[in-house]
Amino acid sequence: MSSPLIDRAPPQKIPLIATDWSYTNEGNENIVFTYTGNDTSLCGWLLRLTKTTVGKHTSVPEPQQITQKQDSLMYTSQVIGDLVGSEYILPQRLVSVTEEFVGELNKQTGGQRPDQRMHKQIDLGQRVAMLTCNMLSSGMVTVEVKPKWGYLPGALAEISGQTQVKLTTCRYCMHQRLKHSECISGFCPLDLYSNDKHRVVYAIECLVKSPQNNLRVFLDGQPVEISSGGGAKQGIANWDEIGETVAEILVQEKLLARLKKLQRNLDRFDIEGLVPRYERALAEGKISGRQPEIGDWLGAERRFTARSNADADTESDKQAVLEFLLATTLKDISVLIQLPSSGMAAEDANGSDLPWKTVAVAGRRTQFRMAIIDADPKKLSKIPDYLAKDQEIVLNYLQVPDGKRCVE
Repeated sequence: MSSPLIDRAPPQKIPLIATDWSYTNEGNENIVFTYTGNDTSLCGWLLRLTKTTVGKHTSVPEPQQITQKQDSLMYTSQVIGDLVGSEYILPQRLVSVTEEFVGELNKQTGGQRPDQRMHKQIDLGQRVAMLTCNMLSSGMVTVEVKPKWGYLPGALAEISGQTQVKLTTCRYCMHQRLKHSECISGFCPLDLYSNDKHRVVYAIECLVKSPQNNLRVFLDGQPVEISSGGGAKQGIANWDEIGETVAEILVQEKLLARLKKLQRNLDRFDIEGLVPRYERALAEGKISGRQPEIGDWLGAERRFTARSNADADTESDKQAVLEFLLATTLKDISVLIQLPSSGMAAEDANGSDLPWKTVAVAGRRTQFRMAIIDADPKKLSKIPDYLAKDQEIVLNYLQVPDGKRCVE
């Protein structure tokens, strides 16, 4: 499927030296490095590489890798950018990498990575990587929040009688009981999405006490560990002030309100109702086992945006599947909020063309900028796994004697 908006810019071929890159952070699928060398074309950029299970590497041919990365870049900038607002999308570009460069990075990160991430390594078979504008600048405090699901589903016919608890308890709180039965976080995403300043402050306080993978803080580009005692921040003397500022930004900026609405409207059938549509679309040849191409995503986003309430129930099974996957992306993004640290001017920060905005908190005016990251396309082939995980989470939660009710 072609589109006049599709512009497949080739990866840049820039000499890369492993010692010019410093390990910064990683998630389950990707690992990130900060450029510390003197090449002006790379200053202010982060390098994002994919990971794989130790001992394995991709066998995908380089031309196909390039196409996949180009699609992923356009998915974030054009599809997700159109949905949430292009002002929240960081500039990105592709760069070619060699096996030698990737192997050297793998070696030099050995002692820096967390133990729980060591079952994976940088994929030595990748030949193209993503450069992203750096929001982890020197002289700045950057707060990364992963807000997760922001809503309770409506009383959908697709939700079975056995799983009606999904109508009263949010996905995150149920999942806590499966992942962390001995140490349950007090954080509920619905507080963060509530647009109520007191509830948002409480949500952030809960994240500080039990951040898990939903809160990270960086000072001068380096991660700051969160103390387990009382939630104080190590290395940031004015954390209370910063936390209140972040809460005010989340209330005033309305990004979370937009995400909540999109998540709900794109995931109209819940996974229980989506899977029969997915299976029917497969059987009828409307979708294949292959990952959708960028033209599919662009078309799905346009149809969703243009759809009126009058014909909201007439969408195809393929459209429902693609919308569900868009919702899944938006349930898994992270929000970055960057603030100048003490004595630093916002204009001195490197790495992003995002505009600086101003928020007023307790009589103080503070500059900030905001972006989303990890807005990658989700795999079509994972839909059956999503249903299996959904049922595992819910059925486990039904065994909990002291279940809670979440409030939007």
